[in-house]
Amino acid sequence: MFFLKNTKKIITAIVSGFIICSFNFNNTIVRASCEEKLITNIIVPPAIVGTYAPIDIEQKNTNSVVYIRLSRATYSVSTQIWGLNSMNWYDGKNCTRNANGDVVNSVILNPYINYTIQNDVKTYGYGFAGLKMCSTNQYNSSTVSLSWSPDYV
Repeated sequence: MFFLKNTKKIITAIVSGFIICSFNFNNTIVRASCEEKLITNIIVPPAIVGTYAPIDIEQKNTNSVVYIRLSRATYSVSTQIWGLNSMNWYDGKNCTRNANGDVVNSVILNPYINYTIQNDVKTYGYGFAGLKMCSTNQYNSSTVSLSWSPDYV
Protein backbone atom coordinates (compact mmCIF):
# COMPACT_ATOMS: atom_id res chain seq x y z
CA MET A 1 0.00 0.00 0.00
CA PHE A 2 2.86 2.41 0.88
CA PHE A 3 4.47 1.79 -2.53
CA LEU A 4 1.18 2.48 -4.32
CA LYS A 5 0.68 5.85 -2.52
CA ASN A 6 4.22 7.02 -3.38
CA THR A 7 3.87 5.90 -6.99
CA LYS A 8 0.66 7.90 -7.30
CA LYS A 9 2.39 11.01 -5.86
CA ILE A 10 5.36 10.62 -8.21
CA ILE A 11 3.15 10.26 -11.29
CA THR A 12 1.08 13.28 -10.21
CA ALA A 13 4.25 15.36 -9.73
CA ILE A 14 5.62 14.37 -13.13
CA VAL A 15 2.36 15.12 -14.94
CA SER A 16 1.94 18.44 -13.09
CA GLY A 17 5.51 19.43 -13.90
CA PHE A 18 4.98 18.59 -17.55
CA ILE A 19 1.81 20.69 -17.73
CA ILE A 20 3.47 23.67 -16.02
CA CYS A 21 6.56 23.48 -18.25
CA SER A 22 4.44 23.15 -21.38
CA PHE A 23 2.23 26.15 -20.63
CA ASN A 24 3.46 29.43 -22.07
CA PHE A 25 3.25 32.03 -19.25
CA ASN A 26 5.16 34.91 -20.90
CA ASN A 27 3.81 34.61 -24.44
CA THR A 28 7.28 33.72 -25.72
CA ILE A 29 8.61 30.81 -27.71
CA VAL A 30 12.01 29.52 -26.65
CA ARG A 31 14.23 28.00 -29.32
CA ALA A 32 17.89 27.11 -29.35
CA SER A 33 18.78 30.06 -31.59
CA CYS A 34 16.63 32.84 -30.11
CA GLU A 35 13.77 33.78 -27.83
CA GLU A 36 10.89 35.23 -29.80
CA LYS A 37 8.37 37.69 -28.46
CA LEU A 38 4.87 37.42 -29.91
CA ILE A 39 2.97 40.62 -30.72
CA THR A 40 -0.56 40.46 -32.10
CA ASN A 41 -2.98 42.81 -33.85
CA ILE A 42 -0.89 45.98 -33.91
CA ILE A 43 -2.17 48.65 -36.31
CA VAL A 44 0.63 50.48 -38.10
CA PRO A 45 0.00 53.74 -40.01
CA PRO A 46 -0.19 54.13 -43.79
CA ALA A 47 2.86 55.37 -45.67
CA ILE A 48 1.33 58.79 -46.38
CA VAL A 49 1.47 59.67 -42.66
CA GLY A 50 5.27 59.65 -42.89
CA THR A 51 5.92 58.18 -39.44
CA TYR A 52 6.76 54.75 -38.13
CA ALA A 53 4.75 53.33 -35.23
CA PRO A 54 6.81 52.14 -32.26
CA ILE A 55 6.08 48.42 -31.79
CA ASP A 56 8.37 47.11 -29.03
CA ILE A 57 11.69 47.58 -27.21
CA GLU A 58 13.80 44.68 -25.93
CA GLN A 59 17.28 44.40 -24.42
CA LYS A 60 19.92 43.50 -27.01
CA ASN A 61 22.75 41.33 -25.70
CA THR A 62 24.79 40.50 -28.82
CA ASN A 63 25.96 42.10 -32.04
CA SER A 64 23.69 39.73 -34.00
CA VAL A 65 20.93 40.17 -36.54
CA VAL A 66 17.33 40.81 -35.50
CA TYR A 67 14.81 38.06 -36.30
CA ILE A 68 11.26 38.92 -37.43
CA ARG A 69 8.41 36.83 -38.83
CA LEU A 70 5.08 38.39 -39.73
CA SER A 71 2.35 35.84 -39.09
CA ARG A 72 -0.26 38.27 -40.35
CA ALA A 73 -0.24 41.63 -42.14
CA THR A 74 -2.99 43.37 -44.07
CA TYR A 75 -0.24 44.95 -46.21
CA SER A 76 3.52 44.54 -46.29
CA VAL A 77 5.33 46.77 -43.80
CA SER A 78 8.40 48.98 -43.85
CA THR A 79 10.45 48.15 -40.77
CA GLN A 80 13.15 49.97 -38.82
CA ILE A 81 15.49 48.63 -36.14
CA TRP A 82 16.41 51.31 -33.61
CA GLY A 83 19.26 51.40 -31.13
CA LEU A 84 18.23 52.80 -27.74
CA ASN A 85 19.92 53.53 -24.40
CA SER A 86 16.84 52.60 -22.35
CA MET A 87 13.25 51.44 -22.66
CA ASN A 88 12.06 54.71 -24.24
CA TRP A 89 12.14 56.08 -27.78
CA TYR A 90 13.70 59.47 -26.96
CA ASP A 91 17.36 58.53 -26.84
CA GLY A 92 18.14 56.47 -29.91
CA LYS A 93 18.64 56.29 -33.64
CA ASN A 94 17.69 54.20 -36.63
CA CYS A 95 20.30 51.41 -37.00
CA THR A 96 18.74 49.45 -39.89
CA ARG A 97 20.87 47.80 -42.59
CA ASN A 98 19.68 45.89 -45.64
CA ALA A 99 20.70 42.38 -46.74
CA ASN A 100 23.85 43.81 -48.40
CA GLY A 101 24.90 45.54 -45.17
CA ASP A 102 24.11 49.02 -46.46
CA VAL A 103 22.67 51.62 -44.07
CA VAL A 104 19.01 52.17 -45.04
CA ASN A 105 15.97 53.96 -43.64
CA SER A 106 13.92 50.73 -43.56
CA VAL A 107 13.45 47.26 -45.01
CA ILE A 108 10.19 45.87 -46.39
CA LEU A 109 8.75 42.73 -44.82
CA ASN A 110 6.07 40.42 -46.21
CA PRO A 111 3.97 37.91 -44.23
CA TYR A 112 5.04 34.29 -43.67
CA ILE A 113 8.75 34.84 -44.36
CA ASN A 114 11.50 34.59 -41.75
CA TYR A 115 13.71 37.68 -41.85
CA THR A 116 17.06 38.38 -40.24
CA ILE A 117 17.84 42.09 -40.34
CA GLN A 118 21.35 43.45 -40.02
CA ASN A 119 21.73 46.41 -37.70
CA ASP A 120 24.22 48.63 -35.86
CA VAL A 121 22.56 48.61 -32.44
CA LYS A 122 25.53 47.19 -30.51
CA THR A 123 28.08 48.78 -32.87
CA TYR A 124 26.86 52.22 -31.76
CA GLY A 125 26.88 51.13 -28.10
CA TYR A 126 23.15 50.83 -27.51
CA GLY A 127 21.83 48.23 -25.08
CA PHE A 128 18.27 48.01 -26.40
CA ALA A 129 16.72 47.32 -29.81
CA GLY A 130 13.46 48.92 -30.84
CA LEU A 131 11.13 47.88 -33.62
CA LYS A 132 9.15 50.45 -35.65
CA MET A 133 6.83 49.84 -38.61
CA CYS A 134 4.53 51.51 -41.11
CA SER A 135 2.35 50.11 -43.88
CA THR A 136 3.72 50.05 -47.42
CA ASN A 137 0.23 50.97 -48.64
CA GLN A 138 0.05 54.70 -49.27
CA TYR A 139 -3.43 55.25 -47.77
CA ASN A 140 -4.28 52.19 -45.66
CA SER A 141 -2.91 51.09 -42.32
CA SER A 142 -1.84 47.48 -41.82
CA THR A 143 -2.87 45.21 -38.96
CA VAL A 144 0.17 43.15 -38.05
CA SER A 145 0.91 40.10 -35.90
CA LEU A 146 4.52 39.04 -35.56
CA SER A 147 7.22 37.31 -33.60
CA TRP A 148 10.63 38.89 -33.16
CA SER A 149 13.90 38.58 -31.32
CA PRO A 150 16.56 41.31 -30.95
CA ASP A 151 19.28 38.62 -30.65
CA TYR A 152 19.32 35.88 -33.29
CA VAL A 153 22.42 33.69 -33.30
